[in-house]
Amino acid sequence: ETGLVPRSGYHITFSFKHTLRMKKPCVTRKWIQSDILQRKCYLFMTHKAVRCIKKAGGLDNYILNTKPEDMKSELGENLRKVMKAKLKDPGMKVPYIPNTLKGKRSVSYTHLRAHETREELVCRLLLEKK
Repeated sequence: ETGLVPRSGYHITFSFKHTLRMKKPCVTRKWIQSDILQRKCYLFMTHKAVRCIKKAGGLDNYILNTKPEDMKSELGENLRKVMKAKLKDPGMKVPYIPNTLKGKRSVSYTHLRAHETREELVCRLLLEKK
């Protein structure tokens, strides 16, 4: 959640006709690594938030150092609580956080077959015959 809402405004043409338009916030989804939580987060964020995260030096610094009223995100506040608890107790098991991955992402079988070598292909075909 970004905390932003669509705004409305008028588009004024050359002939001064006023057409009501909705101005939606520019939101994208990004994978960002959290070193404290040791996982990747797939988050909805505005382009301004992406720039602020880069300027802060990473997701962890941004979450811990940004004021709640500037962040405007419930997920950000939840991540802050979990990160502070993890910093106090490094052995703590991180609870489930929606849209996060621990370790590597899974790859489809079709994707793996696209990159297999000639030797691996022969082995796979021999194993499938049995």
